[in-house]
Amino acid sequence: MANTNRNSFSSENPTPKDAAELYREGLKIFEGDGVEKDEFKGAQMIAEAAELGDEDAKYWIEDYSFDDDAGVQGAS
Repeated sequence: MANTNRNSFSSENPTPKDAAELYREGLKIFEGDGVEKDEFKGAQMIAEAAELGDEDAKYWIEDYSFDDDAGVQGAS
């Protein structure tokens, strides 16, 4: 099945470039930058990028506290 997402992120063999793209897309969604704002979905994408090793995503997560549902509680 073809990837129908508008970004080129591949979860099968993620690369640092994939993680960086996932972080950028997640940040856009989190902030509502040109897309419908969805903090929950954006935070999930950023967390996944951090797990894949993206340093910007890791830094972003350090600045926020999360509850058990991965919802953003606020800047620390």
